[in-house]
Amino acid sequence: SIQVIFHAEDAPEIQDAGCITNFNCAIYDINPQDQQGENYYDNRLGTINTLTAVVQVEGTSISQEVEYPPSVLLTLRGSSVDGDVLTLPDAVRSKNFVVSVLLKDVPGGKQNITVSLGGGFQTQKSIPIYVPPRDTISTELITLYRAQPVNSFGDVKGIIKGIDPALTGSIRMGYVDLTESQGYQPRLDERTNPELIDLIKLRLASNARSVDVNKETGEYYLKNVPTGTRIMLLAGMVTDSGELSECYIPNTSVLLNVRASQINLAPDITLTKRPECNTPQ
Repeated sequence: SIQVIFHAEDAPEIQDAGCITNFNCAIYDINPQDQQGENYYDNRLGTINTLTAVVQVEGTSISQEVEYPPSVLLTLRGSSVDGDVLTLPDAVRSKNFVVSVLLKDVPGGKQNITVSLGGGFQTQKSIPIYVPPRDTISTELITLYRAQPVNSFGDVKGIIKGIDPALTGSIRMGYVDLTESQGYQPRLDERTNPELIDLIKLRLASNARSVDVNKETGEYYLKNVPTGTRIMLLAGMVTDSGELSECYIPNTSVLLNVRASQINLAPDITLTKRPECNTPQ
């Protein structure tokens, strides 16, 4: 038999990482006589719902499904200056529980264990263990970590045509990650979706999401654009006051799959100038 012991990851102890509020630490002044707040361990990585865990011996039909309990909220108690008891119910979250699962009738010899937990945790695969015949052995404590998104970046380079260098203001090039605009339909939503139009204006005016375009050549270079999803490239004119100008119709029709660690060449974009801006402003 194999006794498999595991738990979900916790926020680090205060003595290991220091007091990081809203992560591993909460500060309460429940002993006012010392005239300072006290640090209390608060596990913000604590599970809040009952999750399903599956433990399996790889290559066999031996597996067991168990419920993984949520962490609990703890009450803090202190004393006032007058000696009265002060109580803060459900003030901090406890560490996650350690769960033990017994797998019976496991063939002796070298085996590999897989432990998975719902709720966005990484599956721990191929945990090796040697099983003595007619004996029970326990694994070391297995920590299940939350899955982390793999973020990578690439650069985007391209050219915008149709720029009138005589117009005042800046031609800006930016982008919208399509995960921020659900249900986007190319060549439709930019004309009919007010929320998307507001997002376009916000992105083009943002120094973090857009760059100035060379008016003479139309060239632009966007750095550190996130990959893994399609982005919608944006082009438009921004006035000296930082607002989207009416001189050019913002272009939102170019979609690009950005590849990581590369300079991605975007298709040329042509900006359309409105008739009322035919003379320098």
